[in-house]
Amino acid sequence: MTEIYQDFIKYLGYNVLESLFPASCEVYKVEREGMVFIAKVGDQWRWDDNTAYKHVVREHEVLERAKEMEGIPQTHFFRVYQGRQELALLVKEYIGGKTLKERQNSFSETQKDDLLSQIRIFHNQGMADLDIHSSGCNVLITPEGKPRLFDLGSVRFESEVAREEFADLKARDLRGAEFLYNSFNKTDPEY
Repeated sequence: MTEIYQDFIKYLGYNVLESLFPASCEVYKVEREGMVFIAKVGDQWRWDDNTAYKHVVREHEVLERAKEMEGIPQTHFFRVYQGRQELALLVKEYIGGKTLKERQNSFSETQKDDLLSQIRIFHNQGMADLDIHSSGCNVLITPEGKPRLFDLGSVRFESEVAREEFADLKARDLRGAEFLYNSFNKTDPEY
């Protein structure tokens, strides 16, 4: 499948620079006209439950809903139909930086507060379950030192879940940010 995905990306005028971390969908760093982007591809035939396709479509929906937020990348979304199957491609501008997991022991209180503010904005827009896990692999710290959530394909919309469940998802997001701060903020001189 990887070759088909890369051919599709090239057909749209992007050059594939590298394949990135494995996920439920294929993720590539791509370039077009000197600008760098992230491309995520999912299809309906890769997994029985269409996980990759659903992930890419959901992330597109989330980014469209949140596009006015500071730090949300500009996106382009493509769908290709092949018979009864569908391929989804999300291309978003490359932000740069490193994940908390890559940075290890470097997450300040100011960055935590910025992340909590970003989470609350998502919550106020009816989105939760931001997939903030203890590894810190989906919180990016930009070259300017700003935390940014990425890989938003698992987000749940308030309209999709019961009120109590949505409240629980929001609380879990906030606890996740606190956990990351406690795990990655090492102020001890030995670190």
